[in-house]
Amino acid sequence: MFKPANFSYPKIVEYSNPSDLNFDNLKQITKHYPVFLSSRFFGMEHFRKIVAKKFEEYGYPVMGWEVGENFGSTQKRQPRNVYLDSLKKSKIYCGILDISYGPEIIENCSATEDEYNHAIKWNHELCLLISNNSPKEDKLNRLINAWKSSHTISIFENPASIEIAVECFIKNHLLQSGLNWIMLGDLILSSGYRSTTSALSINFSTTNISVIEYLQLLNSGSSLGFIDLAEGRRQEVVVEEISIEKKASRLWSIEAQLLKKTHTPRISWNDWSQLTDIGVTVDGDLAIDSGDMVLVSGRSRVPQIIKTYLNCNRGEWVLRPQFGSNLHSILSTYSGSPDLAELLIKFDVIESLTYQSGSESRLPIPCLDHILVSKVSNINSMSVDLEINLFMKDLSSPIVHTAKIQWNGER
Repeated sequence: MFKPANFSYPKIVEYSNPSDLNFDNLKQITKHYPVFLSSRFFGMEHFRKIVAKKFEEYGYPVMGWEVGENFGSTQKRQPRNVYLDSLKKSKIYCGILDISYGPEIIENCSATEDEYNHAIKWNHELCLLISNNSPKEDKLNRLINAWKSSHTISIFENPASIEIAVECFIKNHLLQSGLNWIMLGDLILSSGYRSTTSALSINFSTTNISVIEYLQLLNSGSSLGFIDLAEGRRQEVVVEEISIEKKASRLWSIEAQLLKKTHTPRISWNDWSQLTDIGVTVDGDLAIDSGDMVLVSGRSRVPQIIKTYLNCNRGEWVLRPQFGSNLHSILSTYSGSPDLAELLIKFDVIESLTYQSGSESRLPIPCLDHILVSKVSNINSMSVDLEINLFMKDLSSPIVHTAKIQWNGER
């Protein structure tokens, strides 16, 4: 069975020595994301200092218990209204749990849990760090289980591993803030751009040389494609203007104006739903009923088309090189970074199901207008669970489809 030898998504850029680079452009973004540090106060000074230093290297303002003080001081705990005021001014909640729950600041609730509850209420982004050391108290285990059941968490066992965990969070956050593009031949954007019905305006910085080498091949009139998560479809654009300027030894600044091509009309759901296909079982065999092949159409046809495309490695069919997906490569490469894997999976599902090659008939579902990947869960190296909303032309409500995309050990 075909398996891609090389995965063409470059990994997130490694900022090995942030202090060696001119991060003025980067800090124009990170300065707007204050980080609130939350942990049991006494005994955690060393870990808080490591976490704060790493965030500050990338230009994030840090606040928390030690606002205005040196980390490691013997400052007493702040009153509840003081720490909640600081938390409300932040945008990222960084919680650190170790072996002790800490004293209650209100009934049955420590300051750390109180801060976490308010961070959820105020829609903060979450960087959650949990020590693998034991023993742990019942109240702490309850809080840990709540974190694990609802969020992506990172486990640390020593100062080096907590530093790595924080840097992984930062890089994923920078990616989603538009500082890097992830490439697969064409252009894929996460955020950090202004879009209208007819044009894209882009202004960002990157140290990813793969991105720069690709962009340097473009000039006025170049045609390329991009995936827009908000639009839920792959679109075509033409370069009107592009400027690439080197700002430091590895840091580049890019500005571009891109004009959108007219969106390809889709056939109506009513026309497409009348077509039939041969049914297949969950194992991929022909569906047989009383000795006859089963035919499927309309809503019954959608799940097997999605499974056929998403479970096939892109490039496996020689005559249709764009057929299939890169999900297997994404899972095997990035399952250890769930936030990044989820972002790439959303891009790739849209790419796989909305990419048009040659003619309308080459679309997987020709009446599909756009997609919302509403849920990505249970990510591991060989499978992922998806919930997808498919918006069909002239169909009043989306078709909601859930699926487990998986590969056996031979693929």
